[in-house]
Amino acid sequence: MRVTDRLYGSYEIDEPILVDLINSQPLQRLKGIAQFGVPDEFYCFKNFSRYEHSVGVMLLLRILGANEKEQVAGLLHDVSHMAFSHVYDWIINENGGQEEFQDHNHELFIKNSEIPNILNQSSIKYTDITNYHDFTLLELPAPDICADRIDYALREMSLDIGQNCLNHLIVKDGKLVFNDLGTAKLFAGNFLKLQKNH
Repeated sequence: MRVTDRLYGSYEIDEPILVDLINSQPLQRLKGIAQFGVPDEFYCFKNFSRYEHSVGVMLLLRILGANEKEQVAGLLHDVSHMAFSHVYDWIINENGGQEEFQDHNHELFIKNSEIPNILNQSSIKYTDITNYHDFTLLELPAPDICADRIDYALREMSLDIGQNCLNHLIVKDGKLVFNDLGTAKLFAGNFLKLQKNH
């Protein structure tokens, strides 16, 4: 399978588990779910899909040398998101407005889908990929950077800023860092601006 991404370029995906997961119904349904939760026609910013973001996270992890299991976890990290995404969290105001509903239902969603059968073919249990604490490149709490946060932020920034940030992103002691202070400040400033605008 060839995957082409506007940020990361074109990659040949030949691992059966990744190909099967990308083609699975749970992943394909993310093409219809807006990353920002609000569809383009009702929002002031142009969206991208949860599918594009999920595949992007997998590609970023691949570029950074993550193992197959972490790439699988990256591909599936948002698979439980439903229509309106985190906007739903704000509506139900569960846990003081924390954006956690989809995360709390992530493992149950995967368990009740075709995903465990796909994972079993590679001797991976679905519970092996649902604990984000096991994958420090994929997910870390803010203010640390992680593949999830990097990918969705860079998709909103201009392509030249995104490419510059990617060119200075490295793995050090199991964590993502920028190897250049100026790039770190560029990313942080743009990230804060995007958060404020949303």
